[in-house]
Amino acid sequence: MRTVSVEDFSRQMSAEPLSVVDIRPFEDYQGWHIEGKNVYTRHLDGTSVLQDAAKLSSLDADVPWVVVCALGETAKAVGEVMDRAGYDTTVLEGGMAAWNNHHHSQAITEQESFSLYQIQRPGKGCLSYLLTSGGEAMIFDPSQFIDVYQALLTQNDLTLKAVADTHVHADHITGGFFLSETAGVPFFRGQQSPGVQTLTNGQEFAVGHVHVTALATPGHTPDSFAFLIAGRYLLTGDALFVSGVGRPDLGGHAREWGVDLYRSLEQLQTLPGDTVILPAHYGHWSEINAEGTVSGILRDLQENNPLLHESVETFLTHVESSANSETPPHYETIVAFNLAQGGDADASFLRSLEIGPNRCAAPPKP
Repeated sequence: MRTVSVEDFSRQMSAEPLSVVDIRPFEDYQGWHIEGKNVYTRHLDGTSVLQDAAKLSSLDADVPWVVVCALGETAKAVGEVMDRAGYDTTVLEGGMAAWNNHHHSQAITEQESFSLYQIQRPGKGCLSYLLTSGGEAMIFDPSQFIDVYQALLTQNDLTLKAVADTHVHADHITGGFFLSETAGVPFFRGQQSPGVQTLTNGQEFAVGHVHVTALATPGHTPDSFAFLIAGRYLLTGDALFVSGVGRPDLGGHAREWGVDLYRSLEQLQTLPGDTVILPAHYGHWSEINAEGTVSGILRDLQENNPLLHESVETFLTHVESSANSETPPHYETIVAFNLAQGGDADASFLRSLEIGPNRCAAPPKP
């Protein structure tokens, strides 16, 4: 029986078809599992297989299977049963916990004067960004796994100048505090908090040879900001996604914040049509384009997203309905920590809060 790391699995799933059998309890599988363009996923109860190998009969024996569980241990036991039954079996090391923590980077643009990279976290649907120019760097919306960003800085001989969040995140622990403390750089955000420098609308940043402008975009949260890089690349946070718009209801003020979001989206649409939209999250693998990034062109989003053309009342009716959808797991605890880096800072505890998908977008309008 072979094993595969999440890093190798991620590379394989972007290049070739993979069949995954998820052996966690069905409710866990139903709520969150590995998905992708080249991934075919089946559920099979692992406990049942260990009790009766005949349960494997529903799986095609001619197909190689990657076995996935919560932490990787039960998958090894099931993998041994599958091996004895003649299946070609590989176990995902660390299971869904490892998949939840995995990050990889994709280039958005690499120019002579600057480069911009999107750091994707496919198990969570979270996106962060690394801007580099002239040996300097700025990081936006980092996760708590700051070793990912420190490695990129070291590998490219970069000096971190600042870190910023587009808003107070509700689905994951920010790495802003940790990077700020470790690197001795300022942490910027719209929400006034201890250890945070508060953003102002129109505030300018210089990173090497490139300029960044902070644009207030209240709505998903009152403190939301977008960042316009080199006049063309717009980090929209959770205001505008490749498919859909942000949820204004997580703070319990769906209508009030929804009006703010509508106005913010109106303002963003005054930017040039070729502006590259780069959100902080994505909800489905289909939002990853042929270049391997989650990005869109503003004029295309305007053409394909009816919510960007609705009246304010029609817009509010739609986004308010998202108040009935599920909230991110543990979001109140996560928000409380992100506001002031308060509470239990144990790494294993903080990582446990993030298990599961993000739920930060209002569903697209049909």
